Amino acid sequence: MAALIASRLAKTIWDEFKVKPSSVTLWTDAQIVLHWLRTESINMKPFVGVRVAEIQGTWSPEHWRYVPTHLNPADDISRGIATADINGRWMHGPSFLKEDKDIWPTEPSQTVKVDTECKTVKYICVVQKKEPVVDAERFSSWQRLLRVTSYCFRFIHNIRRRSQDRLDGPLHSSEVEEARLYWIKEAQQYMDDWKTRLLDLNHFVTSDIIRVGGRLKKSQLPYESVHPILLPSDHHILKLIMRDFHAKSCHAGTERTLCDSRREFWILRGRQIAKNIVSKCTMCRKLRQPPHSTLMGDLPSDRLRPFEPPFSVTGVDLFGRFFLKYGKNQSKKAWGAIFTCATSRAVHLEIVDNLSTEAFLQALRRFFISSWMATHHHLRQRNVIYWSTKRAEGFGQ
Repeated sequence: MAALIASRLAKTIWDEFKVKPSSVTLWTDAQIVLHWLRTESINMKPFVGVRVAEIQGTWSPEHWRYVPTHLNPADDISRGIATADINGRWMHGPSFLKEDKDIWPTEPSQTVKVDTECKTVKYICVVQKKEPVVDAERFSSWQRLLRVTSYCFRFIHNIRRRSQDRLDGPLHSSEVEEARLYWIKEAQQYMDDWKTRLLDLNHFVTSDIIRVGGRLKKSQLPYESVHPILLPSDHHILKLIMRDFHAKSCHAGTERTLCDSRREFWILRGRQIAKNIVSKCTMCRKLRQPPHSTLMGDLPSDRLRPFEPPFSVTGVDLFGRFFLKYGKNQSKKAWGAIFTCATSRAVHLEIVDNLSTEAFLQALRRFFISSWMATHHHLRQRNVIYWSTKRAEGFGQ
Protein backbone atom coordinates (compact mmCIF):
# COMPACT_ATOMS: atom_id res chain seq x y z
CA MET A 1 0.00 0.00 0.00
CA ALA A 2 2.88 2.41 0.78
CA ALA A 3 4.33 1.85 -2.69
CA LEU A 4 0.91 2.44 -4.27
CA ILE A 5 0.42 5.73 -2.34
CA ALA A 6 3.92 6.84 -3.33
CA SER A 7 3.19 6.00 -6.97
CA ARG A 8 -0.06 7.96 -6.98
CA LEU A 9 1.52 10.93 -5.18
CA ALA A 10 4.45 11.03 -7.58
CA LYS A 11 2.07 10.89 -10.53
CA THR A 12 0.04 13.81 -9.13
CA ILE A 13 3.14 15.94 -8.58
CA TRP A 14 4.44 15.01 -12.04
CA ASP A 15 1.23 16.13 -13.63
CA GLU A 16 1.30 19.51 -11.79
CA PHE A 17 4.81 20.38 -12.93
CA LYS A 18 4.88 22.65 -15.96
CA VAL A 19 8.54 21.84 -16.51
CA LYS A 20 8.91 18.11 -16.22
CA PRO A 21 11.92 16.76 -14.31
CA SER A 22 14.49 14.72 -16.20
CA SER A 23 14.14 11.68 -13.92
CA VAL A 24 11.96 10.38 -11.11
CA THR A 25 13.21 8.04 -8.40
CA LEU A 26 10.92 6.25 -5.95
CA TRP A 27 12.37 4.64 -2.81
CA THR A 28 11.28 1.67 -0.70
CA ASP A 29 12.93 -0.31 2.04
CA ALA A 30 10.99 -3.51 1.26
CA GLN A 31 12.86 -5.91 -0.99
CA ILE A 32 9.70 -7.92 -1.54
CA VAL A 33 8.02 -4.84 -3.07
CA LEU A 34 10.90 -4.49 -5.52
CA HIS A 35 10.52 -8.15 -6.36
CA TRP A 36 6.82 -7.69 -7.04
CA LEU A 37 7.39 -4.65 -9.22
CA ARG A 38 9.81 -6.63 -11.39
CA THR A 39 7.34 -9.51 -11.75
CA GLU A 40 4.43 -9.68 -14.14
CA SER A 41 1.24 -8.85 -12.30
CA ILE A 42 -0.65 -11.68 -13.97
CA ASN A 43 1.45 -14.19 -12.05
CA MET A 44 0.41 -12.75 -8.67
CA LYS A 45 -2.63 -13.13 -6.49
CA PRO A 46 -5.48 -10.66 -7.09
CA PHE A 47 -4.95 -8.34 -4.10
CA VAL A 48 -1.28 -7.72 -4.85
CA GLY A 49 -1.54 -8.18 -8.61
CA VAL A 50 -4.07 -5.37 -9.11
CA ARG A 51 -1.96 -2.85 -7.19
CA VAL A 52 1.26 -3.94 -8.84
CA ALA A 53 -0.39 -3.56 -12.23
CA GLU A 54 -1.43 0.02 -11.38
CA ILE A 55 2.10 0.90 -10.24
CA GLN A 56 3.69 -0.73 -13.31
CA GLY A 57 1.26 1.15 -15.54
CA THR A 58 2.51 4.47 -14.08
CA TRP A 59 6.19 3.88 -13.38
CA SER A 60 8.54 1.29 -14.79
CA PRO A 61 10.67 -0.85 -12.41
CA GLU A 62 13.74 1.28 -13.29
CA HIS A 63 12.27 4.22 -11.32
CA TRP A 64 12.33 2.23 -8.09
CA ARG A 65 15.37 1.88 -5.81
CA TYR A 66 16.16 0.33 -2.48
CA VAL A 67 16.87 2.31 0.70
CA PRO A 68 17.97 0.60 3.93
CA THR A 69 15.63 0.87 6.88
CA HIS A 70 18.03 2.91 9.00
CA LEU A 71 18.29 5.51 6.20
CA ASN A 72 14.58 5.71 5.52
CA PRO A 73 13.12 8.97 6.95
CA ALA A 74 9.56 7.64 6.60
CA ASP A 75 10.17 5.37 9.59
CA ASP A 76 10.95 8.33 11.89
CA ILE A 77 7.33 9.26 12.44
CA SER A 78 5.93 5.71 12.40
CA ARG A 79 8.46 4.54 14.98
CA GLY A 80 8.50 7.74 17.01
CA ILE A 81 10.90 10.75 17.04
CA ALA A 82 11.65 13.57 19.41
CA THR A 83 10.19 16.96 18.58
CA ALA A 84 13.64 18.48 18.48
CA ASP A 85 14.66 16.11 15.66
CA ILE A 86 11.69 16.78 13.40
CA ASN A 87 13.50 19.62 11.67
CA GLY A 88 16.27 17.22 10.67
CA ARG A 89 16.06 14.25 8.28
CA TRP A 90 12.27 14.26 8.33
CA MET A 91 12.04 17.75 6.86
CA HIS A 92 15.09 17.80 4.57
CA GLY A 93 15.42 14.18 3.54
CA PRO A 94 18.32 11.77 3.89
CA SER A 95 21.78 13.16 3.40
CA PHE A 96 22.82 10.70 0.66
CA LEU A 97 20.43 12.43 -1.78
CA LYS A 98 22.87 15.38 -1.92
CA GLU A 99 25.69 13.05 -2.94
CA ASP A 100 26.48 11.58 -6.35
CA LYS A 101 24.27 8.70 -7.60
CA ASP A 102 27.19 6.36 -7.58
CA ILE A 103 27.30 6.34 -3.79
CA TRP A 104 23.55 5.93 -3.28
CA PRO A 105 22.47 2.77 -1.41
CA THR A 106 22.29 -0.37 -3.49
CA GLU A 107 20.05 -3.36 -3.18
CA PRO A 108 21.56 -6.40 -1.46
CA SER A 109 22.34 -9.40 -3.64
CA GLN A 110 20.13 -11.65 -1.53
CA THR A 111 16.99 -12.62 -3.42
CA VAL A 112 13.54 -13.58 -2.20
CA LYS A 113 13.34 -17.36 -1.86
CA VAL A 114 9.65 -17.81 -1.09
CA ASP A 115 6.94 -15.51 -2.33
CA THR A 116 3.53 -16.38 -0.94
CA GLU A 117 1.78 -13.79 -3.09
CA CYS A 118 2.70 -15.45 -6.36
CA LYS A 119 0.26 -17.86 -7.93
CA THR A 120 1.00 -21.53 -8.02
CA VAL A 121 2.24 -22.31 -11.49
CA LYS A 122 0.23 -24.98 -13.24
CA TYR A 123 1.98 -26.38 -16.26
CA ILE A 124 -0.38 -27.24 -19.06
CA CYS A 125 0.98 -29.10 -22.05
CA VAL A 126 -0.73 -30.37 -25.13
CA VAL A 127 -0.13 -34.06 -25.78
CA GLN A 128 -0.71 -34.97 -29.35
CA LYS A 129 -1.41 -38.65 -29.78
CA LYS A 130 0.45 -40.20 -32.65
CA GLU A 131 -2.08 -42.01 -34.78
CA PRO A 132 -1.00 -45.10 -36.73
CA VAL A 133 -1.02 -45.19 -40.50
CA VAL A 134 -4.22 -47.23 -40.56
CA ASP A 135 -6.67 -48.33 -37.91
CA ALA A 136 -5.80 -51.94 -37.06
CA GLU A 137 -9.17 -52.42 -35.35
CA ARG A 138 -10.85 -52.42 -38.77
CA PHE A 139 -8.94 -55.50 -39.95
CA SER A 140 -9.51 -59.15 -39.18
CA SER A 141 -6.56 -60.56 -41.15
CA TRP A 142 -2.87 -60.07 -40.35
CA GLN A 143 -1.77 -60.47 -43.96
CA ARG A 144 -4.35 -57.97 -45.22
CA LEU A 145 -3.25 -55.45 -42.61
CA LEU A 146 0.37 -55.82 -43.76
CA ARG A 147 -0.55 -55.34 -47.42
CA VAL A 148 -2.67 -52.25 -46.77
CA THR A 149 0.07 -50.75 -44.58
CA SER A 150 2.66 -51.49 -47.29
CA TYR A 151 0.57 -49.67 -49.88
CA CYS A 152 0.24 -46.69 -47.52
CA PHE A 153 4.01 -46.56 -47.07
CA ARG A 154 4.46 -46.81 -50.84
CA PHE A 155 2.09 -43.88 -51.32
CA ILE A 156 4.05 -41.80 -48.81
CA HIS A 157 7.28 -42.79 -50.54
CA ASN A 158 5.99 -41.88 -53.99
CA ILE A 159 4.70 -38.41 -53.10
CA ARG A 160 8.17 -37.55 -51.74
CA ARG A 161 10.05 -38.76 -54.80
CA ARG A 162 10.27 -37.82 -58.40
CA SER A 163 8.35 -39.75 -60.99
CA GLN A 164 11.37 -41.84 -62.04
CA ASP A 165 12.08 -42.89 -58.43
CA ARG A 166 8.55 -43.96 -57.57
CA LEU A 167 7.55 -47.55 -56.84
CA ASP A 168 4.83 -49.42 -58.71
CA GLY A 169 3.71 -52.94 -59.46
CA PRO A 170 3.23 -55.75 -56.94
CA LEU A 171 4.47 -55.35 -53.40
CA HIS A 172 8.05 -56.34 -52.65
CA SER A 173 9.01 -58.50 -49.70
CA SER A 174 11.01 -55.60 -48.24
CA GLU A 175 7.87 -53.43 -48.20
CA VAL A 176 5.87 -56.10 -46.38
CA GLU A 177 8.72 -56.57 -43.90
CA GLU A 178 8.80 -52.81 -43.28
CA ALA A 179 5.09 -52.85 -42.50
CA ARG A 180 5.58 -55.87 -40.22
CA LEU A 181 8.32 -54.12 -38.21
CA TYR A 182 6.20 -50.98 -38.02
CA TRP A 183 3.29 -52.78 -36.36
CA ILE A 184 5.64 -54.67 -34.04
CA LYS A 185 7.14 -51.40 -32.80
CA GLU A 186 3.67 -49.89 -32.56
CA ALA A 187 2.52 -52.75 -30.32
CA GLN A 188 5.65 -52.61 -28.15
CA GLN A 189 4.95 -48.97 -27.31
CA TYR A 190 2.24 -50.24 -24.95
CA MET A 191 4.92 -51.96 -22.84
CA ASP A 192 5.97 -49.00 -20.69
CA ASP A 193 7.36 -51.04 -17.80
CA TRP A 194 9.08 -53.75 -19.79
CA LYS A 195 12.48 -52.91 -18.22
CA THR A 196 11.30 -53.74 -14.70
CA ARG A 197 8.89 -56.55 -15.53
CA LEU A 198 9.50 -60.03 -16.92
CA LEU A 199 13.13 -60.10 -15.85
CA ASP A 200 13.08 -63.90 -16.05
CA LEU A 201 12.73 -63.64 -19.84
CA ASN A 202 16.15 -61.95 -20.05
CA HIS A 203 14.85 -59.50 -22.67
CA PHE A 204 17.04 -57.11 -24.63
CA VAL A 205 16.70 -54.50 -27.39
CA THR A 206 18.15 -54.81 -30.85
CA SER A 207 17.25 -52.56 -33.81
CA ASP A 208 14.61 -50.83 -31.61
CA ILE A 209 12.81 -54.17 -31.13
CA ILE A 210 12.48 -55.94 -27.79
CA ARG A 211 13.42 -59.62 -27.98
CA VAL A 212 13.47 -62.49 -25.51
CA GLY A 213 16.78 -64.01 -24.41
CA GLY A 214 17.30 -67.65 -23.56
CA ARG A 215 19.78 -70.49 -23.60
CA LEU A 216 19.54 -71.48 -27.28
CA LYS A 217 22.27 -69.22 -28.67
CA LYS A 218 24.39 -72.19 -29.78
CA SER A 219 21.53 -74.04 -31.46
CA GLN A 220 21.02 -74.35 -35.20
CA LEU A 221 17.62 -72.67 -35.06
CA PRO A 222 17.02 -69.37 -36.90
CA TYR A 223 17.60 -66.13 -35.01
CA GLU A 224 13.85 -65.43 -34.96
CA SER A 225 13.26 -68.70 -33.11
CA VAL A 226 16.18 -68.36 -30.70
CA HIS A 227 15.22 -64.80 -29.75
CA PRO A 228 11.50 -64.30 -30.50
CA ILE A 229 9.99 -60.83 -30.44
CA LEU A 230 8.33 -59.85 -27.17
CA LEU A 231 4.78 -58.54 -27.62
CA PRO A 232 2.10 -57.41 -25.15
CA SER A 233 -1.29 -59.01 -24.84
CA ASP A 234 -3.53 -55.92 -25.06
CA HIS A 235 -3.01 -54.88 -28.69
CA HIS A 236 -5.34 -55.81 -31.53
CA ILE A 237 -2.60 -57.12 -33.83
CA LEU A 238 -1.90 -59.90 -31.34
CA LYS A 239 -5.26 -61.45 -32.17
CA LEU A 240 -4.53 -61.06 -35.89
CA ILE A 241 -1.12 -62.71 -35.54
CA MET A 242 -2.49 -65.62 -33.51
CA ARG A 243 -5.39 -66.07 -35.95
CA ASP A 244 -2.91 -66.14 -38.85
CA PHE A 245 -0.80 -68.88 -37.21
CA HIS A 246 -3.97 -70.81 -36.41
CA ALA A 247 -4.98 -70.77 -40.07
CA LYS A 248 -1.46 -71.75 -41.24
CA SER A 249 -1.50 -74.75 -38.90
CA CYS A 250 -4.67 -76.01 -40.63
CA HIS A 251 -6.89 -75.05 -37.70
CA ALA A 252 -4.96 -77.05 -35.14
CA GLY A 253 -5.60 -76.91 -31.41
CA THR A 254 -4.48 -74.44 -28.79
CA GLU A 255 -1.06 -75.93 -28.04
CA ARG A 256 -0.08 -76.32 -31.72
CA THR A 257 -1.15 -72.74 -32.50
CA LEU A 258 0.81 -71.41 -29.52
CA CYS A 259 3.88 -73.46 -30.45
CA ASP A 260 3.88 -72.15 -34.04
CA SER A 261 3.50 -68.55 -32.89
CA ARG A 262 6.48 -68.83 -30.52
CA ARG A 263 8.77 -69.56 -33.43
CA GLU A 264 8.64 -65.82 -34.17
CA PHE A 265 6.83 -64.06 -31.30
CA TRP A 266 6.72 -64.41 -27.54
CA ILE A 267 3.25 -63.10 -26.72
CA LEU A 268 2.38 -62.38 -23.11
CA ARG A 269 -0.57 -64.53 -22.04
CA GLY A 270 -0.26 -66.27 -25.41
CA ARG A 271 -1.99 -69.47 -24.33
CA GLN A 272 -5.10 -67.55 -23.28
CA ILE A 273 -5.16 -65.67 -26.61
CA ALA A 274 -4.69 -68.91 -28.58
CA LYS A 275 -7.45 -70.63 -26.62
CA ASN A 276 -9.78 -67.71 -27.28
CA ILE A 277 -8.98 -67.75 -31.02
CA VAL A 278 -9.54 -71.51 -31.33
CA SER A 279 -12.80 -71.40 -29.39
CA LYS A 280 -14.21 -68.63 -31.63
CA CYS A 281 -12.95 -70.04 -34.95
CA THR A 282 -15.90 -70.82 -37.22
CA MET A 283 -14.08 -73.54 -39.13
CA CYS A 284 -12.95 -75.28 -35.94
CA ARG A 285 -16.46 -75.19 -34.55
CA LYS A 286 -17.71 -76.88 -37.72
CA LEU A 287 -14.97 -79.51 -37.75
CA ARG A 288 -15.24 -80.29 -34.03
CA GLN A 289 -19.01 -80.32 -33.93
CA PRO A 290 -20.17 -83.62 -32.36
CA PRO A 291 -22.30 -85.83 -34.64
CA HIS A 292 -26.03 -85.58 -34.32
CA SER A 293 -27.44 -88.40 -32.27
CA THR A 294 -30.99 -89.67 -32.63
CA LEU A 295 -33.10 -91.48 -30.11
CA MET A 296 -33.21 -95.20 -30.82
CA GLY A 297 -36.46 -97.11 -30.84
CA ASP A 298 -37.54 -99.72 -28.31
CA LEU A 299 -35.90 -103.12 -28.45
CA PRO A 300 -38.03 -105.90 -29.93
CA SER A 301 -39.48 -108.53 -27.62
CA ASP A 302 -37.10 -111.20 -28.98
CA ARG A 303 -34.16 -109.20 -27.54
CA LEU A 304 -35.71 -109.11 -24.08
CA ARG A 305 -35.56 -112.78 -22.99
CA PRO A 306 -32.91 -112.88 -20.25
CA PHE A 307 -33.83 -116.33 -18.87
CA GLU A 308 -33.75 -118.31 -22.15
CA PRO A 309 -30.72 -120.37 -23.32
CA PRO A 310 -28.16 -118.79 -25.67
CA PHE A 311 -29.00 -118.61 -29.36
CA SER A 312 -32.71 -118.88 -28.66
CA VAL A 313 -33.00 -115.79 -30.87
CA THR A 314 -30.20 -115.60 -33.39
CA GLY A 315 -29.15 -113.13 -36.08
CA VAL A 316 -26.91 -114.10 -38.99
CA ASP A 317 -24.90 -112.17 -41.56
CA LEU A 318 -22.06 -112.77 -44.05
CA PHE A 319 -18.67 -111.02 -44.09
CA GLY A 320 -15.62 -111.31 -46.30
CA ARG A 321 -14.23 -112.20 -48.75
CA PHE A 322 -10.92 -113.75 -47.62
CA PHE A 323 -8.65 -116.51 -48.89
CA LEU A 324 -8.20 -119.95 -47.33
CA LYS A 325 -4.92 -121.77 -47.88
CA TYR A 326 -5.01 -125.52 -48.43
CA GLY A 327 -2.53 -127.90 -49.90
CA LYS A 328 1.00 -126.72 -50.57
CA ASN A 329 0.60 -123.63 -52.75
CA GLN A 330 -3.13 -123.35 -53.24
CA SER A 331 -5.72 -120.93 -51.84
CA LYS A 332 -9.44 -120.58 -52.18
CA LYS A 333 -11.94 -117.75 -51.74
CA ALA A 334 -14.34 -118.04 -48.86
CA TRP A 335 -16.75 -116.00 -46.78
CA GLY A 336 -17.69 -116.04 -43.12
CA ALA A 337 -21.12 -116.45 -41.57
CA ILE A 338 -21.52 -114.83 -38.15
CA PHE A 339 -24.34 -115.99 -35.89
CA THR A 340 -25.09 -113.68 -32.95
CA CYS A 341 -27.30 -114.38 -29.96
CA ALA A 342 -29.78 -111.51 -29.58
CA THR A 343 -29.95 -111.90 -25.81
CA SER A 344 -26.43 -112.76 -24.55
CA ARG A 345 -24.53 -111.38 -27.59
CA ALA A 346 -22.65 -114.70 -27.97
CA VAL A 347 -20.99 -115.22 -31.37
CA HIS A 348 -20.66 -118.33 -33.57
CA LEU A 349 -18.62 -118.35 -36.80
CA GLU A 350 -18.90 -120.65 -39.83
CA ILE A 351 -17.08 -120.73 -43.17
CA VAL A 352 -19.09 -120.45 -46.40
CA ASP A 353 -17.38 -121.72 -49.55
CA ASN A 354 -19.28 -119.48 -51.97
CA LEU A 355 -22.33 -117.24 -52.17
CA SER A 356 -24.69 -119.95 -53.32
CA THR A 357 -27.78 -121.04 -51.40
CA GLU A 358 -26.47 -124.58 -50.90
CA ALA A 359 -23.23 -123.31 -49.28
CA PHE A 360 -25.15 -121.10 -46.89
CA LEU A 361 -27.59 -123.90 -45.98
CA GLN A 362 -24.69 -126.18 -45.15
CA ALA A 363 -23.24 -123.52 -42.81
CA LEU A 364 -26.67 -123.10 -41.27
CA ARG A 365 -26.96 -126.89 -40.69
CA ARG A 366 -23.57 -126.90 -38.95
CA PHE A 367 -24.75 -124.08 -36.72
CA PHE A 368 -27.96 -125.91 -35.82
CA ILE A 369 -26.00 -129.00 -34.93
CA SER A 370 -23.73 -127.08 -32.56
CA SER A 371 -26.52 -124.83 -31.23
CA TRP A 372 -29.60 -127.07 -31.17
CA MET A 373 -31.43 -124.72 -28.78
CA ALA A 374 -31.92 -122.01 -31.46
CA THR A 375 -35.61 -121.49 -32.22
CA HIS A 376 -35.79 -118.01 -33.83
CA HIS A 377 -33.33 -117.01 -36.53
CA HIS A 378 -32.96 -113.58 -38.09
CA LEU A 379 -31.29 -114.13 -41.44
CA ARG A 380 -29.89 -110.99 -43.08
CA GLN A 381 -28.39 -111.19 -46.53
CA ARG A 382 -28.35 -108.40 -49.11
CA ASN A 383 -30.40 -106.14 -46.81
CA VAL A 384 -33.28 -108.69 -46.71
CA ILE A 385 -34.33 -110.13 -43.34
CA TYR A 386 -35.86 -113.62 -43.25
CA TRP A 387 -37.60 -115.03 -40.20
CA SER A 388 -37.41 -118.71 -39.42
CA THR A 389 -39.08 -120.56 -36.57
CA LYS A 390 -38.17 -124.08 -37.62
CA ARG A 391 -36.44 -126.36 -35.19
CA ALA A 392 -32.95 -127.56 -35.94
CA GLU A 393 -34.03 -131.18 -36.21
CA GLY A 394 -36.60 -130.33 -38.90
CA PHE A 395 -34.41 -128.01 -40.97
CA GLY A 396 -32.99 -130.75 -43.16
CA GLN A 397 -36.36 -132.25 -44.01
